[in-house]
Amino acid sequence: MKHALLALPFTVTLAACGGSKGAPPDAATTGEAAPTPGPSMTAHGVSPAPGAPAPALAHEAIGDYGISKGVYSSDRCPPALASLKTFDGTGFNSRNSVDCRFTHTSREGDTYRGSQTCTDTYSNDERTDDLALTVRSRTRFTLTDEYGTQTYDLCPDERLADWQPSAG
Repeated sequence: MKHALLALPFTVTLAACGGSKGAPPDAATTGEAAPTPGPSMTAHGVSPAPGAPAPALAHEAIGDYGISKGVYSSDRCPPALASLKTFDGTGFNSRNSVDCRFTHTSREGDTYRGSQTCTDTYSNDERTDDLALTVRSRTRFTLTDEYGTQTYDLCPDERLADWQPSAG
């Protein structure tokens, strides 16, 4: 029995990581009912240990909102610093804030509501603000914060080849 318990974590890890390249077995192939995802389920369908913090949703963990990484502008490309946002897969950086991490707490359609924590480029203080992200397409999104609503478009790489950020 002692050895069976030692093998259990390895077996669970192997199953969660997908020991084969095929799709995981489902109820049709195993005869068992698949777990129903709920607030206590991880992306792999395994419940966390009692008392463990709830895991992040899969899209929160990897920052995949269906938006391409890159330089975005609200008016033109190449962008002026005042209209610049960069999306790195984690958050929406600007000329005034870096190391941004957007975490959503709710989703309705293509709109994600939550907060973004960034480091202020001038004071180096960390700041958290409420933020709503509406995904318009893979290359276009709208952000709504305490200052208003602004839509941004991805700047194509060829428009950024010789670009140097400027204040104007």
